[in-house]
Amino acid sequence: MKTRGILFLLMVFLAVACGEPDPMIYVEGPSEYEVSYEASDIKISVVSNHSAWGFGSDAEWLIPSKESEEILLIKVKENESYDDRKGKVTVFTGTGSDDVLATVLVSQKAKPTPTLEVSPSETVKVLAEGGQVEIDVSTNQDSWGYKSEADWLTMQKSGSKLIVDVLQNTVESPRSAVVNIYAPDSDSYTILKSVAIEQDAAVIPAQDLSQSATSNSYIITAAGKYSFTAKVKGNGKGGASLSDPSSLDPSGVKLVWQTAVGMIKSVSLDENGNICFEAGDIPGNAVIAAVDESDNIIWSWHVWFPETAVASIKTKNGHEVMNLNLGALSSSHTDGAKTLGLLYQWGRKDPFPGAGITNGGNTSTTHIDIFDIDGNPVKISNSSWFNSKDNTLEYSISHPAVCMSNYSQYSSYRGWLTSVEDNEAFWGNPEGYKRVDGEYVNAGTKTYYDPCPAGWRVPDINVFKDVTSTGGLIWAKGDTYGDLTWGDLFGSAEFTAYDYNGDGKVNFYDWFDGWYLVLGPNQYSFFPAATRYDGQYAMLMGSMVGYWANYWYNAPSDGTNGLASAMVFGTKEYSGADSVTASGVSNGSRADAYSVRCVKE
Repeated sequence: MKTRGILFLLMVFLAVACGEPDPMIYVEGPSEYEVSYEASDIKISVVSNHSAWGFGSDAEWLIPSKESEEILLIKVKENESYDDRKGKVTVFTGTGSDDVLATVLVSQKAKPTPTLEVSPSETVKVLAEGGQVEIDVSTNQDSWGYKSEADWLTMQKSGSKLIVDVLQNTVESPRSAVVNIYAPDSDSYTILKSVAIEQDAAVIPAQDLSQSATSNSYIITAAGKYSFTAKVKGNGKGGASLSDPSSLDPSGVKLVWQTAVGMIKSVSLDENGNICFEAGDIPGNAVIAAVDESDNIIWSWHVWFPETAVASIKTKNGHEVMNLNLGALSSSHTDGAKTLGLLYQWGRKDPFPGAGITNGGNTSTTHIDIFDIDGNPVKISNSSWFNSKDNTLEYSISHPAVCMSNYSQYSSYRGWLTSVEDNEAFWGNPEGYKRVDGEYVNAGTKTYYDPCPAGWRVPDINVFKDVTSTGGLIWAKGDTYGDLTWGDLFGSAEFTAYDYNGDGKVNFYDWFDGWYLVLGPNQYSFFPAATRYDGQYAMLMGSMVGYWANYWYNAPSDGTNGLASAMVFGTKEYSGADSVTASGVSNGSRADAYSVRCVKE
């Protein structure tokens, strides 16, 4: 301060001695400053022989001002760029910039380049069960943020970590998501890092259809993965005059046929001897077979995916009857051919596809289209018409898509097997035709050849014998669209068809290519006239669909001619239906393929 005072006195002396002094101004301290990128202030002492002095700047980021008569204040703005910069502040006497007598140089450092590091930075694998992922975040920015579009991820900060919770994957396909981490935490972030998260597909175990009981037919109600044991034939039980079956040891599996491409999407055999298959969301029917090492079929099973829920209807005689035909998709006549179901040669477990229309008329219709696993058409073939070399039980099992013809032996025996090979106990009721005091006394038991699902069996004669009041054949007289009078050789009779339209009479206004039959008090069910496969030619009698209804019982007929018991009804006139018949107990060739209406075991 003494030096400053001496200089000032010297300036005054010179001014007095020499007249008006020359303008003089200078700054104390350094004339160059180096500052960081952050905003700051520089204060400079100014010495001048003029009471007034001014200032200027060549950089908008340097803002000078006079804090006092002796102090120049320079405000330095923050450097938001990533480059160094320089500027100059001038001080001068008076008010004109031409009188510049001193300069101050300012150098400002560049803003530091932003950094952001995350760990892990590679793809993170997560199990289907879900879990937690921790991501370490390091940055030189004041803040950082995060974002993901995946709704199966929840995230939160925890200090310098991002905690990602991954929800369980419940679908059978893997999924992936990207977590974005950015700095600073604003919409105008300058740096971004991404972490990929990949989650395994859910492993949904196949539903074991045979867990509680085995059978030759399994019902499914939705798309999905299923399995059943391929070591047990049917329900694994024999019966009267039919020994229990041996176990199976398959080497592989294949789809024999399906009613819609994609109904069965895949089939396989697991290491435990279970057949595994994946069903699409397509109702229908399929046959899946176990094979030996030479690809020969050793057993086969029916998979049934109905649209109508399978349920039971209580009859007046205490039976519980299935509400639709075995293999049918619907129980309502309004659904046309979906009510027809599948057709079975008596005693065989394997079905044949029925017609695709409800009224054949004079048209020789064939069965509905069926396909293999690759979508190729499959045809139901027949054994030879001219010899019976293939009319064996072994052949029928290894060829479930072959309808067995009895043409070569029709005149002597009506079964699909030769009389030597046939067995009246196939469906568990070899003496079901016997009566005591007019009553059928044998209900039989389910066997491993029975085609019905677990808990169900082919009905015995007692189940439907009462659809006609005589139990036997009756026929209708009169106008089929007016009054029908039922009778037999001995007089009047009754048929338990349901008055569907409620006009007080049963006639062909209640016929929908089949009858609704009364089963119990306020209980009735639709029985379509699904026609049959004729046993001689082993071909579908397509022209008779909508006219002939044939439903197997589990009992053979009395005699040795290869017949079996059935409930039948039908009409023989195509445009007016002038011949209407029904029989609670009739018979048919065992080589014919009829409908089956299962009953609870």
